[in-house]
Amino acid sequence: MIKTVPIDLFTSLFLGALFALTGARSLKGTESTFRHRYFLRAALFQLFVFVPIGIYLIYYFPAWSWMYFLNPQAHSNWWSVLAVGGYFLLMVLGFILAQYFIKRDQIRAARGVMGVGILGLLCFYLPIRRLSVVGTYEEFESGNALSIFQNHHWLISMIVIGIYFGLPLFYIIRKNIREGKAVSGKSAVMP
Repeated sequence: MIKTVPIDLFTSLFLGALFALTGARSLKGTESTFRHRYFLRAALFQLFVFVPIGIYLIYYFPAWSWMYFLNPQAHSNWWSVLAVGGYFLLMVLGFILAQYFIKRDQIRAARGVMGVGILGLLCFYLPIRRLSVVGTYEEFESGNALSIFQNHHWLISMIVIGIYFGLPLFYIIRKNIREGKAVSGKSAVMP
C-alpha cells in the first residue's frame, strides 16, 4: 500500500466501511456505534497503526506524502496535522455510514461506501509519476527527485510499514469475521 495523504484519506473511508462490513451480522441489531467492539477495534487500528505511519511518512518524506501537490516547506505544518486527523475522522465516517446501511439491510449501499474509497484511491494512483519518485518539492518540480527504487530509506520504510500495517489489519478482519459467524444474535456492545 502506498501511503500518501490524498490516498490515505480515501483509504481511511474504505477501512471504516470494511471494518463495519466484516462485523455486519453483529452490527445489525446494535444501537451504539461508539461502544461496539468492532468500532473500537477500528478506532484502535487507526490510532495506533494508521495515524503513526502517516506521521512518520509526513515527517521523513513530506513532499512525497503530499504527492507534490502541496509544497510542505511553503505551507504551515498545520495542513499535515489536519490531514492526519482527517484519517481518523474519515474512518469513523466510513464506519458510521456502512453501519447505517447495514442496519437497514442495505448491504450494497454499505459496500458502496467502500467503493467510494476505492474510487478515490484509483484517482490518486493515476498520476503514478508523483508516487514513483522521492525528494523535495523543488527536486520533483525540476525533475531531479530519485526513483523510489534508488532511495533505500524509502524502500526499507515501506517494507516495515507494510508489515506493521498488514498484520494487524489481517488479524482484525479475521477476528471480526469469525466472531460475526459465532455471534449471530448476541450483542457485541461493550458493557
